[in-house]
Amino acid sequence: MGDGRTIGLAMGDPAERDHVAMQLEGHGYAIWVAAEPAALHNALTAPATPIDALLLDAGFAGQDAAALCAELRRAGARWPVLVPHDGDAAMVVRCLDAGANDCIARPLRPLELAARLRAQLRLHADSEGAVLAVGPYRFRPAQRTLEDIASGRIIRLTATETAMLRFLHRAGGAAVPRPVLLNQVWGYRPGVTTHTVETHIYRLRRKIEPDPYRRSLLLSDEAGYRLNFGLAVLPQDLAPAGLHASA
Repeated sequence: MGDGRTIGLAMGDPAERDHVAMQLEGHGYAIWVAAEPAALHNALTAPATPIDALLLDAGFAGQDAAALCAELRRAGARWPVLVPHDGDAAMVVRCLDAGANDCIARPLRPLELAARLRAQLRLHADSEGAVLAVGPYRFRPAQRTLEDIASGRIIRLTATETAMLRFLHRAGGAAVPRPVLLNQVWGYRPGVTTHTVETHIYRLRRKIEPDPYRRSLLLSDEAGYRLNFGLAVLPQDLAPAGLHASA
């Protein structure tokens, strides 16, 4: 499921766009609609980058999708870009060469589209240059930092905290049992127990919880630990999950 992550729709046909938006919302994604190409550039410089992946229609606003994709990459866009197309093989090649991550033939099938999005989001999360949304923060695993979107404050993480947060993010909001987290982060090492996990989770919470007296981002229950993907700071140009925003 989408766990509240936001998909940008830059699509020329309003009827198709609304249909895709409805289908993706059913898979747990929030939707951000670009009204024109300039909105995509604004998304790169806004206080909070509002999208986690982009569907860029080959005919969006009369633009050439390959040229626009290349332009966005030059401007610093790191999101996965998926291009719906009508079977033009030459256009597909140009889009992929310009930096698109995937091209999807019409008609767009909801289950296939959702699966392709999940696959690209997983690949992006594992890349060295990944910038991931974690509640009110931008998480940069390669730099071991969290950036508070509202204030710009930088929180520095240890290697262990980064590994824990990255694995929890990869779980997509599902609870990760303590023994699984222990094995993934520390491996099988003598003297390392689930108490070690609990100690590091406590220290991580002290750094990242917006309210230190109330757990809202890094949650725990009998099943284990999980991230609350529903917690986010909403800038003025981004609507809540389930609503269509435009820029």
